[in-house]
Amino acid sequence: MCQGKLKKATIMPSRSRRLSRLTRVVILTLILVSTTWTAGAREKLATIVIDPGHGGGDYGNSGPARLVEKDITLAVAKLIVKERKGTYRVVLTRTGDYGLSLFERTAAANHQRADLFISLHAGGSTSKQKAGCTIYYFKPASPGEALSSSHLPDPESLQDTPTLWSNCQAVHISKSRAAAEAIASRFSKPFISTGSPLKTTIQGYPLIVLSGADMPALLMEIGYLTNPGEEKNLSTNEYLSEIANRICQGIDEFFLKKE
Repeated sequence: MCQGKLKKATIMPSRSRRLSRLTRVVILTLILVSTTWTAGAREKLATIVIDPGHGGGDYGNSGPARLVEKDITLAVAKLIVKERKGTYRVVLTRTGDYGLSLFERTAAANHQRADLFISLHAGGSTSKQKAGCTIYYFKPASPGEALSSSHLPDPESLQDTPTLWSNCQAVHISKSRAAAEAIASRFSKPFISTGSPLKTTIQGYPLIVLSGADMPALLMEIGYLTNPGEEKNLSTNEYLSEIANRICQGIDEFFLKKE
């Protein structure tokens, strides 16, 4: 036999039950709206395609201490992903040590419907004094203009014959230059790791990897490996992190002005 008194069961009035059901419906609706809004916000993130130049059997340029271009470009690309993950949708044309053709790199940016395409390189020169950063945007060659492949990221980078994509970049040239200027402005401030700014020039050239990009597009030489001093800088994580951070700041400025 049970000990103690039995408590009367509490019966909720029908009106209270209706209010409780209504409350649950409201909460579920808010959760659904919040989830939908978050998914929509993710879909609206600007897409940036970063192209680490060279890769695989194509080592690119190398310095006196044997630092190779393909490793530097991939390291900086991965740092950019880390810096701006969640702020943008950042996609790499390659994530490991393998090669891609110039057309495959551009096609990747078009396939991803990128809002900005940046191809990363580390230059080489016959002069060990050559230093700084060069940012290229696409500029069609004028009739009869003599083009030189010296100091360019790749001897095959110059566009000498038209392609099916040749006119894609034409409508984006002004925005491509604006993106170059936004990034260059960030390099003009002294780096913490070196105490000096990175001298940066902006040039227009008919580069193949940019010509078919259907979005603002740039090719960046973030330094010259053939310069012993710059090779030493590019070998440190601190300097590469600053390079990636300045590029990200420039990207932020570009999209802010674009909006």
